[in-house]
Amino acid sequence: MNFGLQPIWLVLNALSEGRRLEKERLHHQEMAVAQLTSIYFNSQKTKPPYTRASDFYCFPLEEQSSISPVICNTFLSLCRDESLPSWALRLAPVDELQKGASDGGSTSKPRLWMCRGIALICPVLEDEVLSVGLAIVDDDAPSGRVTVWDVDTGEAHVVWLPKVDDVFVLEGVWSWENPHS
Repeated sequence: MNFGLQPIWLVLNALSEGRRLEKERLHHQEMAVAQLTSIYFNSQKTKPPYTRASDFYCFPLEEQSSISPVICNTFLSLCRDESLPSWALRLAPVDELQKGASDGGSTSKPRLWMCRGIALICPVLEDEVLSVGLAIVDDDAPSGRVTVWDVDTGEAHVVWLPKVDDVFVLEGVWSWENPHS
């Protein structure tokens, strides 16, 4: 470890944190004016669309990710281990997943079940119900009775997947058995 660079990183982290705190302070100061401006602006209109206070912010706070930190951490650990195929990385909401990750946060076990065209991140199979934290689905993804493989253990699991039209599904829950049998 190079201890000569450590103070530089500490200074850069301190500057970044100071910038964030200053932006947060300015945001709190402008909130009342933005709310009053929005109320006045909307009172002068007779029909929608109406404005929100956030339309008048000069210093908006960065929004937190809507994706669970466990899912985000698991996704990033899969990226570090190079366990995700390139098509899954291309389709995944990477910016949102990076935003929601926490340093040293926990990951899910199993991390990933996958087959051609489907990546199931944070899968849980319980009482004939398959729950996934994030499902990434390619155009040529199979549906119906599908064999997926655990990338960490190599175990095969047979699951029933519906036809999914979305590129990714957040917190999907599907019946494990064929509903038509």
